[in-house]
Amino acid sequence: MPSARAILELPRTPASASSGVTLGQAGRAVAASYLLASEGDERWAKFSIRLPEDLHRRSVRAMNRLRKMLRRRGLGTNHVWNSALAVMTPADLDVCVEWARARRQASDGIEAPSRSTTVHPAVKEAMTDLEGDLREHARHGLVGYLIAEIISRFLDRLEAELPDANG
Repeated sequence: MPSARAILELPRTPASASSGVTLGQAGRAVAASYLLASEGDERWAKFSIRLPEDLHRRSVRAMNRLRKMLRRRGLGTNHVWNSALAVMTPADLDVCVEWARARRQASDGIEAPSRSTTVHPAVKEAMTDLEGDLREHARHGLVGYLIAEIISRFLDRLEAELPDANG
């Protein structure tokens, strides 16, 4: 099975939306996730993530903006989340622990509600492996905070790439 990062390196990924707006790296990753889900041979796997409500709303807003730009009604938040986990997950476990602990501290240790989604099987496998590695390296319970931090950082990048919603 290809790595989580490699699955989004599709040669046919659209570099620009039909409106003529050029997509940045994060936007192209979401478009690649959409193409992979809609045209790929592999069935996406169920996956649970814990996202604070504000982060979920940001995901929906970014997805809606991309959906309009790409004119793809089937684009969903799962494509945004799949892209985030595929391209933004640090390879260094110490960095993963640092990100997770910072997110946990910022949330006062309150766990966000669990949301069911689907992701590419390679992404699910990578996240499952990472959860085990985090348990071994640091402690149990960090992966949810890490996933929220990864998605937040990906949305920062994606939002910076997208044209102003009011303009």
